[in-house]
Amino acid sequence: MVRGLLGIIVTVLVAWNLSAQNHVDSLRQVLTTIDDRQQVEILQKLSDQYFYQDIDSAFYYAHMSLAKAEVYRMSENILLAHLRLALIYQFLNKHPESNRSIVTADSLYIRKLFSREVSIQYNYYNGVIRLNCLQDLDTALIYFRKAVDTAKKIKEKEYRLRSLANIGNIYFQKGQMPLALKSYQQCNQLADSLDQARDKMYATYYIGNIYWSEGNTQVGKEYLYKAMKMASGMNDQYLLGSIANNLSLIYIESGQTDSAMVLVRKSIRCNEKANNSGSSGHVYVNYGHMLLKNEQVDSARYYADKAKTLIDPHKDIQKQINLNSLYSDLFHKQGNRKEALKYHEMSYDLARKNKLPDLEIECLDGLADYEAKMGNYKLANFYNKEANLLRDSVYNHERAGQIAFLQKTFELDQKDKQNELLKAQNAISEAELKHEKQRIHLLWVIVIGCFIIIGTTTVFIFISQRKRRETQHLNVQLEKLNSELEETNDMKNVLFSIMGHDLKSPVTSIISLSDLMIEQESTYFADKEKRLRFNNIINDSASMLLSFIDSMVYWFRNVSGELAVRPMKIVCHDFMMEMVSWYRSSARIKEIELKLQGPTECTMLGDMHMLQTVVRNLVGNAIKFSPKESVVELNWRKASEYMVISIRDYGVGLSEDQLLTFSSEKYMASTQGTDGEQGTGVGLYLCRELVKKMGGDLLVESSPGAGTEFTIHLPQ
Repeated sequence: MVRGLLGIIVTVLVAWNLSAQNHVDSLRQVLTTIDDRQQVEILQKLSDQYFYQDIDSAFYYAHMSLAKAEVYRMSENILLAHLRLALIYQFLNKHPESNRSIVTADSLYIRKLFSREVSIQYNYYNGVIRLNCLQDLDTALIYFRKAVDTAKKIKEKEYRLRSLANIGNIYFQKGQMPLALKSYQQCNQLADSLDQARDKMYATYYIGNIYWSEGNTQVGKEYLYKAMKMASGMNDQYLLGSIANNLSLIYIESGQTDSAMVLVRKSIRCNEKANNSGSSGHVYVNYGHMLLKNEQVDSARYYADKAKTLIDPHKDIQKQINLNSLYSDLFHKQGNRKEALKYHEMSYDLARKNKLPDLEIECLDGLADYEAKMGNYKLANFYNKEANLLRDSVYNHERAGQIAFLQKTFELDQKDKQNELLKAQNAISEAELKHEKQRIHLLWVIVIGCFIIIGTTTVFIFISQRKRRETQHLNVQLEKLNSELEETNDMKNVLFSIMGHDLKSPVTSIISLSDLMIEQESTYFADKEKRLRFNNIINDSASMLLSFIDSMVYWFRNVSGELAVRPMKIVCHDFMMEMVSWYRSSARIKEIELKLQGPTECTMLGDMHMLQTVVRNLVGNAIKFSPKESVVELNWRKASEYMVISIRDYGVGLSEDQLLTFSSEKYMASTQGTDGEQGTGVGLYLCRELVKKMGGDLLVESSPGAGTEFTIHLPQ
């Protein structure tokens, strides 16, 4: 059911996002009755209206708008024209020109104190570019949220409605249904107040789909029938076909096949009128499933073959997988188990190759169920394990994505604060420059005519006081922004205090053991095993202290900007052998085997000292948290654009809290190893910073009791 729902809805998401009211004729008529300066806004509106009808005309009017705005130095209109051009260039696949337009717009926005209305449009267009062109959902969501927040403050409804609709679409695509429902409900209310019937119709449609997908079928059905009534009034065949299909699925679930068949036929008719062959094929598949459920095998086969001619297997992946499922059920019903299994496997291959993890899990579950019914319990167990592993991977990926989204939000907020600070500084400089020019002018007036000294002095004092008040006001704003930046720097001070605490641990261990050795001198030198154990502990503590100091030197050099990346060609095999040699003794003590695997002649590009520090820390951690008589694996391989190095252990693993701390790029508190080894806690923090410095990524996969795998991606 979920697969069928998403197949229809994702297509309609695009249709709503591209819908536009056609006021072109009236706008062009107005254009002939106004002067050049007033034409700027009309040209921008014409560019918007043509965007989804004729991209070349949209490009022409956007350029006309920019040219006239530059003649009259209309900075707000120049900014908005550049954003429109950036969006058009993206749709025309002219990415360098689009990037230049975005950079120009950002530069204008930073240097000028624009009105809130312009700020709303700036954030809205940035969101549209990142959603529809760059497919960067998280960044688009941040910009749309900013647009909504500003629109609420000044009670601007049009761009608030547009932004909320896009926020709902993003949450829907991310599978966050409660948040999508909230956005669509707000769209519904705003569309009512603005008398936007089309927006209300689509919002009602999505609300119904969400209630249905979340299990509230009755409420979902009510909303879908409301949307169907509105779509009939507007003669929107495209949406009518989608609504009828979804309602038919609801009736199929409840066993009301007669009602379902009526709606299926209606959906097919509407899709044919709208010339929407892909959706027609999808409906034929659903019809085929229904017929097969009623034991009408020949009819089901007829509609499956008909759907096959309409569905493009290279574009409509979800629909193709649903069609494969129908064929598999048909062959299974006919007793042809070999062909049924083939279509199951084809669906799994499609989902895996197109990186659709949810569908891949669904296919693996289907294969496991099919093999179990066939009595192949070993294969069924294998598919079940693969499905569970993929579920864990998807969950970890989603958690990492949420953390990355929060980090990106924080970075954009910091950028906004820095932009505000720069704007305030520019405003102060302009005010001071203007004030200085006025003073010089007044002095010349005094020299020329002494008889107006009293009058000009009075004017000078008045203007000076006013400018002084303006400067004081701007200084207050500057101090406020400086205090906000100081709060950010306080985070570093917290890290230093934590490091000071962790530094005591290895020093205390060395002092305590040396005191104990002095007190028990006679027994200490006589007991070889105790002497060896004490020496190992002292050696580990001293090594940890040296590693801590080495890490801190790197960290301070990185923060102060003194640490520069010096890339060089490195032979991977020789480098990894050298790294292993550092830890052979500590591995031998715990009877841990260090396994290396990778191509012998492989080379990579990176900073030797930085990479040594990273790999030493990761190998040391792997040994530290591995039980005795276990294995630590060091692998390297060449990807398309990256060099990949992985360090894998089978030790205690990381908890969810530790993974969350690592993903949020925060300091991770130190913990004891499997033999009570101490740590400093700064190693992973430093590793992540050094890998980022080299332009790469440090990823982690782990779960408690199952071990940990750190993966380094370095660009080549």
